[in-house]
Amino acid sequence: MLEGYRAMICELLMQTYGDLTPRAKKGGRNFQIRQEALTFLDSSWFETLCAAVELDPGSVRRRMLQTSVSRRVKR
Repeated sequence: MLEGYRAMICELLMQTYGDLTPRAKKGGRNFQIRQEALTFLDSSWFETLCAAVELDPGSVRRRMLQTSVSRRVKR
């Protein structure tokens, strides 16, 4: 795989991780972004991209969701 494609896929996965990170401000656009990231995690495209950069999709998904839940912003 060309390094440019690999870097782009890794950036997309990192963006997804960031989108799952809870924000201090709840609702609205933040809620929509998080929902879209959760939908992406459950897609065949996510699995294909993980496999393309030699990552196990199930492990990446679990780790993103665990970190997302453990980093909830407390009010």
